Amino acid sequence: MVQQPLKSFQNQQKPGDKSAGANSAAALAAQAKKQKIKLPKFVIKTNNYLKENFCTETEVIGVEIQPDCIKICQAKDVKGKWQIVKLASQQVLNTYSQDALSKNKKLYSKALKELFEKNRITNKNIAVSMPTTTAIIKTISLPLMAKENLDRATRIPSFWQNLVQLSENILEYSIFYRIVRENTVQKEMDILFVACKNSDINIYKFIAEEAGLKVVVADIGCFSINNLSKLKSNNDNSQKVFLKIGRDENYLQVINQGRPFIYDIFIPENEKSYLGEYLEHQTFLQKFVSQLKHIISKHEEINHEKITSVSIISSEVNIDKFTEMLTQRVENIKFDHSDIFESIEFPASMEASDNAIPKSGWAICVGLATRKLNIFDDESKKKVSETINLLPNSGDLVENLRSQFYSKIISAGVGIFAVLFLLFYLLVAVSKYNNSIKEINEFNVLNKQYAKKQKEFDKVSAISGGLNKLVKIKESLLLNQRTLLKSIKEISMKIPEGVWLESISIDSVGKISVTGRSYEEYPIISFSKELDKSGVMMGMYIANIKTVNTESGEVIREFVILGEVNNKTVAQ
Repeated sequence: MVQQPLKSFQNQQKPGDKSAGANSAAALAAQAKKQKIKLPKFVIKTNNYLKENFCTETEVIGVEIQPDCIKICQAKDVKGKWQIVKLASQQVLNTYSQDALSKNKKLYSKALKELFEKNRITNKNIAVSMPTTTAIIKTISLPLMAKENLDRATRIPSFWQNLVQLSENILEYSIFYRIVRENTVQKEMDILFVACKNSDINIYKFIAEEAGLKVVVADIGCFSINNLSKLKSNNDNSQKVFLKIGRDENYLQVINQGRPFIYDIFIPENEKSYLGEYLEHQTFLQKFVSQLKHIISKHEEINHEKITSVSIISSEVNIDKFTEMLTQRVENIKFDHSDIFESIEFPASMEASDNAIPKSGWAICVGLATRKLNIFDDESKKKVSETINLLPNSGDLVENLRSQFYSKIISAGVGIFAVLFLLFYLLVAVSKYNNSIKEINEFNVLNKQYAKKQKEFDKVSAISGGLNKLVKIKESLLLNQRTLLKSIKEISMKIPEGVWLESISIDSVGKISVTGRSYEEYPIISFSKELDKSGVMMGMYIANIKTVNTESGEVIREFVILGEVNNKTVAQ
């Protein structure tokens, strides 16, 4: 493990220096050409539309795994205001040695899993922080070049090896870099270089995976704190100073214009207990204050920037007392351990709870929880503290999340299309149903009309039957009697309603006999009179009427009307 004394590494290389790193960078900058891939306009417009109208962010659970305990934090962004949802911790071992993690990975996995289950957290995406003392953090000055050229240069393994001067293989490290400042006048730029061994990151990944969780962000503790502080101030260039105090790590961190300056405060192992048990130990306190004053003085001298306030980050239960003693012994500097949470909204129940961990002890965990992965974000436009991710192949992770997002959009589109198709089908079906009901109603009306017409048809058929008989009569007549057809026609025209004829007979001398039936007598009488008044026949009278019972029980009248043809009229 490469342990760097955590100071602000300012590489003093100038454009004229002939070091291998500077030469390789300058040569690449001179030879490389800017190559920008232009995406089709419809792709850009589609991405912008999705970014503006859909949730393209992945929330994470902040997880701080320390040798002695595990802390978790769930937060949510409500209209730009961060709110704490869950905040919990669980004691694991009574040790502060980082070796405990590698030796007891399954024990920490079990504790982490229990912590998630106990607090009913369903989100499996987590952000973890690596101890600052395990990371290599440097600010390197290089000749000014385009980011594309810098990215191309970093693909050469010897590039970082020469600039950072590592004694170990650079391929064993996960590296993050970012341009934090460009000086066009001097044609220089400052690069933030952060690296951590893959083997250390894999310990945290193993613990998470054994607990059924997925690490999507691997940050450094000091930058997690800075990520939290940015919520208090939107000015990323403003100076921020943090003092980390604890039996695990002790350092002073100054963030100035995006550049980190980290200074180690050395405390022997046998004296770290004073931080948690006996802070009034004068010798220990004198050593601590002496180192702190020297670090602050040296930083102010080199960077020409006064330090007037320091935010204390500590999980020690008696940090209030220690803060008070620092205020008394370090002049003109304000020490505070709670103002970093001014922009974070805690539920009233959490504010009132008697938690053994001081509020500032949650800074790293809460800072992690405010990290969000946005699959469409331009990393170059985000603050440094929001972009640091030492997880190997973190770019592939974002690509996978983007692919999953597109899959969800496509699935949602297919679902919406299916719903719309179903609605369309239902509308068509309802329309057809309404048309069917309308047709049925029209059919019922027509059916009633048909029944009515059928009755009329039956009546006409009855008359037609009588006429058919007349036709038969006509066919039976002799040729010299055709003039009598006029008489037969007249008889058929005079048949009243309710009377039907059985037969009409006319003999050779013109005698007429009409037989038929009727339900009533009155129509028969009326029929006889009409025939007599027709002028075609004369002397028409009712010869016989008798009542007959039919098989169905009805009572009808059978009649016979006699008379003779008026030859004078027929002959005309």
